[in-house]
Amino acid sequence: ADSVSLWVRPEPFDFGICQIPPPSKINTGNLHRLAAYAKSKGTQGWPNMSYRLWSHCACTKLHMTEDQARSYFESFRLVWNEHSTSEALQWADAYSRCKTDTDRDQLVQQQVVPIPQFLLFLHIQLSMKISLKSKLMTGDQ
Repeated sequence: ADSVSLWVRPEPFDFGICQIPPPSKINTGNLHRLAAYAKSKGTQGWPNMSYRLWSHCACTKLHMTEDQARSYFESFRLVWNEHSTSEALQWADAYSRCKTDTDRDQLVQQQVVPIPQFLLFLHIQLSMKISLKSKLMTGDQ
């Protein structure tokens, strides 16, 4: 029998909602399609999605800019924080030793995130869209 895990960490709700409205293409249907697409890509997309695959999907399918795609990916990595502090420091050290933008991009391309949690994180971003609409409707600033 399959088991279901529930992600009950409070960090995404406390710190993980990006303060910019998500692109209109981030919606439940497109997130479902993204999951199916990631599964179809085998080890590059499931259970961990590479940054390269995310960037492709975000820019071509969800109409994000490269900066937006990277921002969501890095924000999730900060909130998820599945790596130990020493691993995070090693990655930061490797990043700081990169001499060119190309070297930095190649290092970032190697990063992966767990796709189920990342999709949940993206779904949480929809609350920002709802929150902004509520403020417009009520006149709150």
